[in-house]
Amino acid sequence: MCLTNGLLAGDRRWISLKSGQIEFKNRNHPMTALSPPVIAPTPVKLWTDAEFMALPDDGHHYEIVNGELIDMGNSGALHGYICSLLLVALGSYIVPKKLGVILDSSTAFKMKNGNRRSPDIAFFAKERLQGMKTLPSGYLGLAEKS
Repeated sequence: MCLTNGLLAGDRRWISLKSGQIEFKNRNHPMTALSPPVIAPTPVKLWTDAEFMALPDDGHHYEIVNGELIDMGNSGALHGYICSLLLVALGSYIVPKKLGVILDSSTAFKMKNGNRRSPDIAFFAKERLQGMKTLPSGYLGLAEKS
């Protein structure tokens, strides 16, 4: 037999293993089941654009999802190698033909739903960049199609 802690102060339950079955024996008084405590959720910090862009370059890959900062982790050597091959292949075709720009995973995009994402590789056709003299130092937004 072993003594286990009860649900209320002073409660005791004894567990007895007989014939492979567990018996609960109340030694003091009937057990009273309590409702589980209600725990208020910890408020989530909602990140602003300025805070996100001011994050240090610490080797982590971050995105904002539903206002919350998410550490996307690192992908590994094979993933990085494949992305670099794709960037070179796409760049050697797109850049000479002036079809648009190719961006890597360090580029943050402001999505229509408010999330901030950084895809491994992104392509923006020159038509989508109309009116831009230079690329922004901050987010590149995904404008609504008209």
